[in-house]
Amino acid sequence: GGVIARSVALPGPPGAAVAAAGSVWVTSPEGNVVYRIDPVTGSLVQTIPVGSGPSAITASGPDIWVANTLDGTVSRISAAANAVVQTVNVGTEPTGITADGGSIWVADASASTLSALSSVSGRLTSTIPLPSPPFGVAFGAGSVWVTSPADNNVTRVDPRTGQPGQQITVGAGPTAVAFGLGSVWVANSLDSTVSRIDPGTDSVAAVIPVGDGPDAL
Repeated sequence: GGVIARSVALPGPPGAAVAAAGSVWVTSPEGNVVYRIDPVTGSLVQTIPVGSGPSAITASGPDIWVANTLDGTVSRISAAANAVVQTVNVGTEPTGITADGGSIWVADASASTLSALSSVSGRLTSTIPLPSPPFGVAFGAGSVWVTSPADNNVTRVDPRTGQPGQQITVGAGPTAVAFGLGSVWVANSLDSTVSRIDPGTDSVAAVIPVGDGPDAL
């Protein structure tokens, strides 16, 4: 069985996390900060103020990008500076964020949009209307994958054309989504399952029962 190698006590409840620049970066939705943690020593290196209700987080190159759900912004943190170096207005309720190298993709639940920011300038480069309010977003297999809790599906978006494509029915209330091991993994919060999507066929290859109300991957 697995063994807990290290536990880190945080000042506030954690939200989402990403590993980048030799550190683990953890959002605190209640504290409106991001914690930078040294994974070797397990120590809290820095507490970085961001926007209101930081939920999702991703990394691209030397920067960490945070979706602040309650104030409609994205905070860009420089790992070198240990501070926010840019704040971008993105819709009204950004709930999900991911990176594909050239762009930062932000899902906005209130506006039912998927927005792209330049990972270099941080400027908004495009806004794509979606069929229904999104929640989570992930990048993999050359596509952006967006969950829709209301419609119980995942929309595959082509980042080159900016067009929503295939909609794939998953479980009830899909929230978190991640790409790994060649598959798209979707947490279905209302039926306690995880769906594994095969990007080669745009279909669900497996449904895995998990604990009650999964909301992270």
